[in-house]
Amino acid sequence: MQKLNFLLVMACCFSMAFPALAQDDPILFSVDKTGVPLSEFQYIYTKNNRDNADYSRASVTEYLDLYTRFKLKVMRARELQLDTITALRKELAGYRMQLAKSYLNDKEVVDKLTREAYDRMQWDIRVAHILIKPVPNGTPEDQQRAEEKAQRAAQRAKSGEDFAVLAKELSEDQNTATNGGELGFVTAMLPSGFYEVENTIYSLRDGEISDPVHSTLGIHVFKILGRRPARGEVEAAHIFVRVKSDGSNEEMARQKIFAVYQNLKDGKLFEELAATVSDDQQTAKRGGYIGRFGINSYDPAFEEAAFNLVGPGAFSEPVRTRVGWHIIRLVNRFPLVTYDDEQIRLEGRITKDERVGVAKAAMIETIKKESGLVENHQARDTFINSLKEDFFTFQWNVPTTDPVSLIHFTDGSQKTDYDFAQFLRTKTRERMRAAKTTLPQVVANSMYKEWIDEILLSYEESRLEKKYPDFRALMREYEEGILLFEVTKSMVWDKASQDTAGLIAFHSMHREDYLWPERADVIHLSVEGPQAVKVTAKAKKLLIKHSIERVTTKLNKKEQQVSFLRKRYTREELTAAGLVWEEGWMSPVQVEEGTGIQKFSVVSKLLPPQPKALDEARGYVIADYQDFLEKEWVESLRQRYSVKVNEAVLNSIIVRP
Repeated sequence: MQKLNFLLVMACCFSMAFPALAQDDPILFSVDKTGVPLSEFQYIYTKNNRDNADYSRASVTEYLDLYTRFKLKVMRARELQLDTITALRKELAGYRMQLAKSYLNDKEVVDKLTREAYDRMQWDIRVAHILIKPVPNGTPEDQQRAEEKAQRAAQRAKSGEDFAVLAKELSEDQNTATNGGELGFVTAMLPSGFYEVENTIYSLRDGEISDPVHSTLGIHVFKILGRRPARGEVEAAHIFVRVKSDGSNEEMARQKIFAVYQNLKDGKLFEELAATVSDDQQTAKRGGYIGRFGINSYDPAFEEAAFNLVGPGAFSEPVRTRVGWHIIRLVNRFPLVTYDDEQIRLEGRITKDERVGVAKAAMIETIKKESGLVENHQARDTFINSLKEDFFTFQWNVPTTDPVSLIHFTDGSQKTDYDFAQFLRTKTRERMRAAKTTLPQVVANSMYKEWIDEILLSYEESRLEKKYPDFRALMREYEEGILLFEVTKSMVWDKASQDTAGLIAFHSMHREDYLWPERADVIHLSVEGPQAVKVTAKAKKLLIKHSIERVTTKLNKKEQQVSFLRKRYTREELTAAGLVWEEGWMSPVQVEEGTGIQKFSVVSKLLPPQPKALDEARGYVIADYQDFLEKEWVESLRQRYSVKVNEAVLNSIIVRP
């Protein structure tokens, strides 16, 4: 935990993604032959001082001293070869892996998708569709027939035939076919698996017919019926009276809900009526509270009534839905928020959505172009066509023929059919799962694309330091933070806690720095037994002239009657306990209810300020000893390494009053 906290502090202090170093970026200072560019110092200074980064001489000089000490310690860590320790290198590799994840997403595309989703969320689109469902486990011929049916539906709709009539005739969506295929209003983001549908709906104009578009449900032909500004979300409660599926209680339910509506108008509480009348048992016990929702969450009639309510507390007239009657009460309304407020939430949704694949595909395509990857398709096909049925078994082995290059990059690196075969070998489970359902060549071709993608991502990761100056800077700072922790732990923290002789000597030299404040020595007495009142009075008299030890010895001669507890208080603590700062002062006697035990306190002695023993001040002494050791250590580092500051460069950033 100590190391984690230390590195988090170091990340805040020094781990910044500063801009690329310009060719004329001057060196501000150097430790031996290692220079620190001005841009690095300026970025860190500005970031950590924030509004106080006034670039005054005092402020810049103070921070320059801090950063110089940091670099001196890192220099010593490298000299001790701490950067070669296996455990630390693994730790750094772990940091790199985490950091690389954010760079191995095409940020530009993700940002574009986020903005696209937000812009679409500003509008609700009213849409109808004709759905052609695929045949379960169908043949390619079945799929082709479904495609052709969808194409004919689109052509007929575009030629002017009534879309609603076509939906009733052709649509295989039983829930919407009878009402002309109308889905109502929809809004982005649509669920994962419907990104292509969303793209289609938001690209069409009102009244326009789409070409066939695929989703996880089948093949759709859409018509845009209209649009409106997005409604956002509402928070609501309801009172519900159920109508049986056969409609036998329709009139009774209607009379009941209108009676409730009259009660509400007469001033009865919505929550009480919901608790006693509503047939929705889940919400009734919460006063009818449903929660927060947007469009396409409930029956259209229900939503229409909820979104039409004007202000919190308003309730609707009875509303009939497919399941019964409702009275809806508005709790709160949530309009759309700004892009800045919504961006992080949207990015989180996008990373879990199919559209993240769009970002990955775009990124891989960019990497492919930048890397200059060239594929040897002939060699690939030769290798894949050589695969036999044993490819689907765990016994399949990598061919032993001479490797043939399958791909190569402009930097001269390449991958061979042997490398591809090794990749296929690791995919035993996938190969065996595909057995008897397809050909070896089909599976291998699919895995070839996966292999190429993996190589391209690995290629990109290997050159992050070259491609992104901010990544390179962050990795350097991560490494230096780890090294700083380890060398400081060795030279200061461990030494301060383990060097017993040094700690004792330091405490002895600085005893006056660790003083108890003035305190009072207080004795709390308890007297019990049948003679408690008499013994208490005697004890109070004896304590005027004798020590507590002598008093208890005298009074407990025959039996244990008196016990005591000695405790020390500061002046503030004594006052808070209801005692008086006066030597010899005795509190009034209090009697413990039920036991009759007599209790009182005596301010035995007032103590002046005095030094704490080492054990009493160990935490403070160790902390100060660490500071002492660090100052000595830094001074020795300044003697060990030469530090040179370019005064001209330093003066160039000073803001003079």
